Amino acid sequence: MHLVASSVVFSYKGHLSEPIKVGAELGVDAVLSSRILLSHDLVVIRTELINVASGWRLWGEQYTRPFSDILTMENELSTCISEKLLSSLTEQEKKHLIRAERRSVEHT
Repeated sequence: MHLVASSVVFSYKGHLSEPIKVGAELGVDAVLSSRILLSHDLVVIRTELINVASGWRLWGEQYTRPFSDILTMENELSTCISEKLLSSLTEQEKKHLIRAERRSVEHT
C-alpha cells in the first residue's frame, strides 16, 4: 500500500483532473474521487473509489443532506468514508497504516 501526503494531493485541488491520470501520476493503486452538487437547499456529495490500473469503481456512495446541516455532514461523511475504506484493507495494510500514522504524529 502506498499513501500520499495530503499536501501533495491538494496540489490538484481546483483542477478538473481525471482520477485515473492523477492516481498514475501519484503512483497509487486507488483514488477517492468526489463531486459536490448544490440543488436548492440540498448538498449532494458523490464519492467513488477508483482502481487506477483497471479504471473499475471499487466502491461508491451518494450522500444528500440539507445545506443547513453542512458541518454535521462533513463529520459524518469523513467518518463514514474512513470506515468504508478501512474495512476494505487487509490486516497487514491496516498495521502499515497505523505505523505510518504513528511516525507522522511522532514527527510533528
